[in-house]
Parts: sequence; structure tokens; C-alpha cells
Amino acid sequence: MHGLTIVSEVPIDAPRAEPGREPGAGAGAELQILAGEARVVPEAPPEGVRVSGIETPQRSTSLTRRADGSYTLRLHGHCDFEIDAGVEVVRVHPDPRIDDESPPLLLGGAVSVALALRGHCVLHASAVQYGDGAVAFVGASGQGRTTVAAICCAAGARLVSDDVLRVEHDSSMGWCFRGECALRLRPAAAGLADDLPVGSRRATVDGREAVVLAPAARTRLPLAAIVAPVPNRDTRQVRVERLRGADAVVELVRHPRSLASRDADTIRDNFDLLTTLAGTVPVLRAQVPWGPPFAPGLGRQLLEQIEFAGRPRSRP
Repeated sequence: MHGLTIVSEVPIDAPRAEPGREPGAGAGAELQILAGEARVVPEAPPEGVRVSGIETPQRSTSLTRRADGSYTLRLHGHCDFEIDAGVEVVRVHPDPRIDDESPPLLLGGAVSVALALRGHCVLHASAVQYGDGAVAFVGASGQGRTTVAAICCAAGARLVSDDVLRVEHDSSMGWCFRGECALRLRPAAAGLADDLPVGSRRATVDGREAVVLAPAARTRLPLAAIVAPVPNRDTRQVRVERLRGADAVVELVRHPRSLASRDADTIRDNFDLLTTLAGTVPVLRAQVPWGPPFAPGLGRQLLEQIEFAGRPRSRP
């Protein structure tokens, strides 16, 4: 998952290792996720040097670095994730007042922080495999990222990742990595599951429906396009435009998945990578007719227009 071999004591909807290649007791794992003891998680940040954080009326999250080089990612009042200095082990300490099913839902944030601490660039995006490449949908929570991925999977695409997407640039190409193989659909979009090749379905404690799908065939795929979906209830037609130059860069830097770092080197490295991606991978904005109900054939129409808009301009 995300280009790493992960051993987890906390349930994850992720592709399993091939039979005979599963590491045991952490052997061969690049990242271990261990179930720690339940403990009261305060609303205040933990001790240490604050690396980054988010404070909103809905939630507060902080990442601090302790004197020994290890980290604490705290979802205030909900869960602590203790990350060792080498970013090889994450221990999950849920608050005893939260539901037992909550830690797996919160784990995506901890994994994205671990990826960032290991030097990887992570986007707040869902992605599907279309043909030989991947199409990524970036956006903030509630912007339709997961729903659009579901619409495309109903049209025959395969899920690459939902919510957390590791990206890189290599050999003059943009790449992304396979992540979790489940879509968490909001109630308004839950009906899309009826058109998906579902492996399993279950209700989640946050009022959504987790739909487990067959994962993409490969662990690393070339990025064919990065798309910012714009849900629009007032149109019946998909409209896709290509962003260029600074507009493309801005669209990418608006959507990091990990907490905003205060480290100047990390900020610069991520900005340089996203600028390179914006110059290599088509960055698009797509007006998408919104439901429910969602129009039949919407996923196919969207994917075809993304493919057309991403083609190089013809030269006279």
C-alpha cells in the first residue's frame, strides 16, 4: 500500500501480500501499525515541538516532535498515533470514549503523515485506473472526490486509492501508488454501490458506506491526468478544461493530504515536485452533473472527456 510493505494490527482495506510472501511478526515490513492501549486523549496538543497542525471548529489535530526524535500525531479528544523516530512503527492509542470502529477510519491521516515524514508527497485525492494509466481526483472533503471515483469505477475503471494518494516524478513521468481498496460513500452517493463490482459493503460509524472493490492491477501506475471535480446540479453536460502554468500548480498545492508542514525544506521539496507534475501531467477542472440520481453513462462520458482534454495540443 502506497509503495510500502505494511503490517498492521488495525484493520485496513488494502491489497494483501501474495501467498508465501506475507511478512510475519513485522519481518520485512517497511511500516508497522500496532494496536496500543486505550488512553484518555486530551483536547490540548501533546508535549514537544509542534511541527504542524489544523485547528477548526469541527476538529483539531496536531503533530509534535519529542526530544528523542519521535512524533505524536494527536486527533484531539479522539486518538493518539505515536510514530517512532525512524518512521517505521506507528502505535495507535484510541480514547476509550470513542467507538471501537473509529481507529481504522482515522488511520488514513496517520499513514499520510508517516508517508510525508518519510519524504513522500501525498495528495488529498482518489484515483482510478483507466487503460494503462491512472486518473486522480483531487479536492477537499465534500468536494466529490470519492463520488467521482465511484462513478468511474461503475463505468469499468478500477480503484487505485481513496482519500490518500502518494505521487512522485521519475523518468519524465508522474506516478502514483495503489492505496486502500475501499470507497467510503456519503449517504447521497451510496446508491452508486449498486452499480459497482463490490467485494463487500458495510456501514461505518461516521454514517457512510464502505464499499470494498478489486484493486488496481499494479502497485505503481503512470499518472494520465489529475482532475479537480466541480459538482454542478445545474448542468447536464460534462465540461472539462485544462489548466496550465500557475493555475495548474495552484490547483495541486491546494490539496495536500498530510498536515501542512512548517519545515522549509519539506515545503520546498513538495512545491518543486508538484510544479514538475503540473508541467508533465495534464491538470484538469471538470464540471460534473451532480445527483442523485446520477445520469447513466456519466462515468464513461467523464473519462472520455478527460482523455480528450489531456491530449497534447496539435501544432500547425
